[in-house]
Amino acid sequence: MVRASQALDWGDDGDGDERPRPTWKATPPIKRRPTTFVYFVGGDDGPIKIGYSTNVKNRLAKIQNGCPFRVRVLATVRGSQSDEMVYHLRFAADRLHGEWFARSPELLREIERLIPPAHSP
Repeated sequence: MVRASQALDWGDDGDGDERPRPTWKATPPIKRRPTTFVYFVGGDDGPIKIGYSTNVKNRLAKIQNGCPFRVRVLATVRGSQSDEMVYHLRFAADRLHGEWFARSPELLREIERLIPPAHSP
């Protein structure tokens, strides 16, 4: 997306009139940060991974590639790496390893609260 900004041009347009006239010049597009999501991924039972990504679908494929059981997105919520860390701290007592957590009643309640999963890019 290119934005336009108006500027005054004092140049001669050949009509002998030296009045300023507006011209439009393109300005560079505004860089926006990509939308990120905190996701909860797991199987029908067993551990749940809490992570964050700009593309949950691609992230799920990478997780599945290294996971010995079938996983799916259980829930997503818009959020940053800081939000992911808040979840990690909140469920620290249930941490199994890294970003994987035991399927505790409290964690399942949070996932239920977030369902249906937000649409991710």
